[in-house]
This record gives sequence, structure tokens and C-alpha cells, in this order.
Amino acid sequence: MLLATGPLVDRLRTEEREPQGETRMTLPMDRNNLQMFHINVNCSNLDRSVAFYKALGFKVINDFSMDEPADGRDRTIGERTPGLAEILGVDPTARMRAAFLRLGDDARATILDLIEWIEPKPGGAPAHMTQMGMARLCFRVKDCDGAYQAAVAAGAECFTAPTMLAMGGTRQKVFCCYDPDRTILEFQEFQKP
Repeated sequence: MLLATGPLVDRLRTEEREPQGETRMTLPMDRNNLQMFHINVNCSNLDRSVAFYKALGFKVINDFSMDEPADGRDRTIGERTPGLAEILGVDPTARMRAAFLRLGDDARATILDLIEWIEPKPGGAPAHMTQMGMARLCFRVKDCDGAYQAAVAAGAECFTAPTMLAMGGTRQKVFCCYDPDRTILEFQEFQKP
């Protein structure tokens, strides 16, 4: 928790009572959140998914499989990063391969965190668009037609060709497709007024 006092910071803080009766000043969450850092998408084959997303313009910024031991054995998540398994709520003996990818060169851009679980093997399928949980990832692009051509060339199953829509007072060219594991991806190009 952030400890602070004074009239200038009082407007930005909310008061919270600790069990011992001590008062601490904390930042409200809406002022503490800076940006979305990364989105984790599980995949069945890391190499295939990395190739797919690279074909869409993503760049690999960290390939965590590069630090594997010489014997070729995928290290457990507990061996790889002590404490991470507990934070993520997974068994420390689980094995995985992962890569961080990013669109563009902005170091602050949201990262796509692809993980292939080696052990235990993942089960199930991504949720349908109308089910609870994350339904799709949406990417703002400068050239929706170009993104569509890249997706088709990468083998994506597209729902439609890019289509012009009027929503929320804006005009957008939009299409959706599946990635190799059927995670739904959406691409939007906002039109100038």
C-alpha cells in the first residue's frame, strides 16, 4: 500500500482502516491502473501460433523456450520461475513453452502472451462468442483489407470479408477470423469522419 498524507494528495486517495486501527491512504484502483500489459492466449502448438501471428505483423519480443536446458527437456514452471506457479494457480510441476509478441514498435503496447502447455495438455476449446469469459481479441489496424489478406494467406478462417459498419458515431471497416486454435480475432480500421 502507498502511505501518504497531505492536502494535495487527499483528493486522490481513499481512506481504509486496517484491523489494528491504523489508517492508511491508498490510491483508488482507477488511478493506480496504468495500462493493460499482456493478454495470455493458450495454444496447442507454439511454433504454429507464433508463425501465424508473425504473418499478421506481430514481432516476437521474448521467446521463453530459448532458455531450455541442453538436454531438450522443457523445464517445469517451478524450475523456470520459482513462485510463478503459485501466483498463476497452476501445479509447479506443469511444463510449458511461451513467447511474448507485440504489434508495432511501441514498448508500451499490449503484449500477446502465447503459451503451449506441455504437461498437462490443454483440453477443451475456446468459448463461443456468446459464452461467458473472453470472447475475442480486437486489434485496431490502419489497413483492414491488408490485415484480411494477411490473415487469409496465413490460413485463417475468416467469418466475412472486411465490412463497413456505422457504430457508436464512427465508421469502421471490420472482420473477424479464427487463429489456429480457434481463438476469435477481430480487426478494426476506424474511418476518418
